[in-house]
Amino acid sequence: MSTTFSKLSAATKPFYPSSINNLKEIAMCQIRQWSFKTSDQILIDAVLTEWLTAGTLEKALKQWENITTEESVTGQASLNIFCYNVQGWGSRSLEVTKIVFKIEAPIGVFTEFDELWNTSQAHDNTDKAFWLHLPTVYKRNSLPFTKLGTGNTVLSEEKEINEGLFRYYSEQFKAQNTDKSDPNEAQIEIKYQAKILTLNKLKEGIPRCEQTRPISLLAAYSKLFEKIVLERVRFWAESNKLLPEEQSGFRPGCLLPTRVLSIYKEIKNNMTANIPTAAIYVDYPKAYDIVSDKGLIVKLNRLNIFAGLLKLIISWLSDRYAYVVFGSSKSNAFPIHLGLPQGSNLSPYIFVVFHSDLVSCIGAHSSRVFADDLNVLITPPISRDFAPMLKFLEEGTRVCGNIADYSEKWKQPINFSKTVVQIFHSQVQVPVVNICMKSHQLLEVKEFKYLGFTWTNKMSLKPNIDKALENIQKTYC
Repeated sequence: MSTTFSKLSAATKPFYPSSINNLKEIAMCQIRQWSFKTSDQILIDAVLTEWLTAGTLEKALKQWENITTEESVTGQASLNIFCYNVQGWGSRSLEVTKIVFKIEAPIGVFTEFDELWNTSQAHDNTDKAFWLHLPTVYKRNSLPFTKLGTGNTVLSEEKEINEGLFRYYSEQFKAQNTDKSDPNEAQIEIKYQAKILTLNKLKEGIPRCEQTRPISLLAAYSKLFEKIVLERVRFWAESNKLLPEEQSGFRPGCLLPTRVLSIYKEIKNNMTANIPTAAIYVDYPKAYDIVSDKGLIVKLNRLNIFAGLLKLIISWLSDRYAYVVFGSSKSNAFPIHLGLPQGSNLSPYIFVVFHSDLVSCIGAHSSRVFADDLNVLITPPISRDFAPMLKFLEEGTRVCGNIADYSEKWKQPINFSKTVVQIFHSQVQVPVVNICMKSHQLLEVKEFKYLGFTWTNKMSLKPNIDKALENIQKTYC
């Protein structure tokens, strides 16, 4: 694919804020200070030129109509950056996304500013359209809620809900206290603004603030920058083989069904030999939202990340602000000193690199990790009697202690109430195994959903088949 860019004539005024002068010069100066390669500087310069001179939607589409699929495949067509201003982030973004996929566009950029382009076709640009089309991305149980629980009372006014969410998230993202006596925290003492929309985590009922999920809508040019940094971080991590084989989240070539199948085969083989297996499912609440910035920087420094790349990540984490939007109400901006942005391209991979050494505290036991979803399988040595094998499964208490120590060290708290244990067996009587994590007795369950698969202690496939049939009936009935 050619790296030259199409020159869309700017028949209307630019859609970026007119108060920003010399934006391209400022950006390129910063890129040069960061010591980007000459080839990267040329590429970014071309992207910014395209970005700041884009014309109307109609003219952009006319320009793209002349590009055929054959030309794109053979590399004869120039690389187009499709810039589209979306007010309200409603149905317009979904419409253009479909256009980009239909014509096999290399890059589609969406942003949001207060003013529209002068000439464009009529579109529904209200916030209602955002919620109308959200089911195509998120599950229906996370669609907009109209009431918010606060423990003793239920808020129903839009302004009250917005203020409640503002108080909760501004408190959640406050900076953590630093313990100077802890060598892990004493090594480093170190305006990014996001629009936060909240989704409901509950399947039914009125959610409380902690039962909502913050989704950050980030600026499009920030995402372009993050994609460039992501490629550098991924190249460094994969080249140095930092990520363990057990981690399959957000890595190319690591398929979720493959992980499910490997767990299924291991447990099934044990059951065939009448060997019980203990599965521990560790729950990390709000995993991305409460990542310690200081701990992340210390960990990356210990992993010998390139100095320039570490400076970029420190800059990315610094001076961040956000505000909450609920309906037509908008809160004040508040600083963020904790966590990784939910809507970022870079956050998921940074998270798996941050916890790349998590499996080392598990020892010789089998484990699987998908991003923040940790599963540990404990298999006893084969024995003629069932009781000694069952006793061996209490080894899970020691493993849980190691996991808890690791999580406490790197300030990634565990939800003990949702961390559970499941015993897979072929016995008639249900065995009981006592496994604790930091003096908390783990709940033993007979059925648990992990990686989208429902696991029963007898390894029955009936729940998964019933769910598949139900989905088929909903689709065609």
